[in-house]
Amino acid sequence: LLFGRTTRNLILLQRSQTPQPDRAVVPPADPFASVLGGARVTVTGFGFVPVPSLVCLFTDALGDMNVRALAVFETTSRIVCPLPPAPRPSSGGTGAVKISIDGYIFTVPVPFTIIGLPAGLTVFDPPQRTVYKSADFVEMRPMDVHVVDNETHSLLYLDSEERGVSFDMPSFNATQLGTEYPTSIMLSLVVTSNTTLQGSTVFRGVTLRRPPVGVGVFSFQYNAWRTELLIEVVEGEPHQL
Repeated sequence: LLFGRTTRNLILLQRSQTPQPDRAVVPPADPFASVLGGARVTVTGFGFVPVPSLVCLFTDALGDMNVRALAVFETTSRIVCPLPPAPRPSSGGTGAVKISIDGYIFTVPVPFTIIGLPAGLTVFDPPQRTVYKSADFVEMRPMDVHVVDNETHSLLYLDSEERGVSFDMPSFNATQLGTEYPTSIMLSLVVTSNTTLQGSTVFRGVTLRRPPVGVGVFSFQYNAWRTELLIEVVEGEPHQL
């Protein structure tokens, strides 16, 4: 907000109101966008004003990614930031956007992640080293595999390509037996390959028949991309004879 007052030397004084952003999304509710740019990021809050110097700054914790964009004023509680191409994805989970009325003084950041290009796979769920109790038949939890960038951000619908992900169990270390246990005699599969849709796929119906106590490895692969999931089997109820 500008005030028409001057100093004794007739220098015009001005005061800028700092807006207070509280949320940044690509509608309807996605707090992320592609490194390729082109998204219109809606920032809500209060205190926005219609001035030519209203800008958005996309950044992260590393501090060397400063992607600026002129903001489009809509109301005092909403602006739009057209995202230009970014040099790289946000570092880890530290991506953010800040707003400035004058181009110099910026608000506190609100979270917003810039997602990179497809670079690999990760098991989104279940967590590593999920524990199961030994039994006659042990059904694995559904395994949700995502396509990720080189910062392990899930691409989700930003990855429009369908990718055939293969599944295998290359090893199981039977700790009580002190040896590798043949996975072929205990692994029961419904499918050995799934196709991603919008950057993810889920493997269901995987069952182990009478697994011994130990640690096993599930692997998921698409071309040169490979990720693994560790599982642990502990003592359970005695097997039925």
